[in-house]
Amino acid sequence: MPLLEGTIDHVIGVDTHRDTHAAAVLDPNGGVRAHVEVTADQAGHARLLAVAAQRAPGRRVWALEGTGSYGAGLAAFLSAQGEWVVEIDRPKRPRGRAGAKSDPLDAIRAGREALARDQLASPRQRGQREALRVLSTTRSQLVQVGSDARCSSKTAPPASGVSRRRWCPWSTPTRWPSRRCPRPIPGSGSARPARLMEYEPAAYLERISPTPLLMVVAAGDHLTPTDLALEAYQQAREPKRLVLLPGAHFDAYVNDFDAASGAARDWFLEHLGSLG
Repeated sequence: MPLLEGTIDHVIGVDTHRDTHAAAVLDPNGGVRAHVEVTADQAGHARLLAVAAQRAPGRRVWALEGTGSYGAGLAAFLSAQGEWVVEIDRPKRPRGRAGAKSDPLDAIRAGREALARDQLASPRQRGQREALRVLSTTRSQLVQVGSDARCSSKTAPPASGVSRRRWCPWSTPTRWPSRRCPRPIPGSGSARPARLMEYEPAAYLERISPTPLLMVVAAGDHLTPTDLALEAYQQAREPKRLVLLPGAHFDAYVNDFDAASGAARDWFLEHLGSLG
């Protein structure tokens, strides 16, 4: 039996984006009562809550897409107002005819999916819990790097002309033939991982200005979480520019390379061209 059956009077599906959010107010049977589109800022969030108070009185639940990226701000705002917010995954199938997308229809889909589910997901956690997750991931990566380094030290170089002391296992002909391990960094040792874990670059975001800042962010990035990158961009001061790519972490180097490299080229020409 659907979890929301008999427990709510309205569900509000929201399709979130960088500049605007599309919302649809539905009754418990999935019937559409109202549509609204608001700006993706504090004023837009307040307007959306006012519409909900007018068009969706009583017990209501918000079904948001993208609570870890474009919907993070709205989810935090609604939760602070005591609203019930659940997360709905974005559809992976092509949307509409020939892959076309319709924001109002996606908002309706989000609301109806919430009505049909027998389990509901809470919005992605931020704050200390997210920091602990990142810390745990970083520690695991450091442990893996150390393990790889110990294994590589027991591996013979592939050719007699390559120094055993400086050779790396990824310097094979099938990968990076000319790559060598860097020289040891002074002060390296067991203390370096601990210092890395204590490093908090977010504390220096506001100090980047007046140096121009370009951030190329992947919407589906799980290695460098998208919501943390967008939060960092909001903290940074002008001049700055955000380029959001649709793929995952490494797509900027493969599928979206033209978009990523083109944005970087234009940024360099704009701010460094006069130096030539």
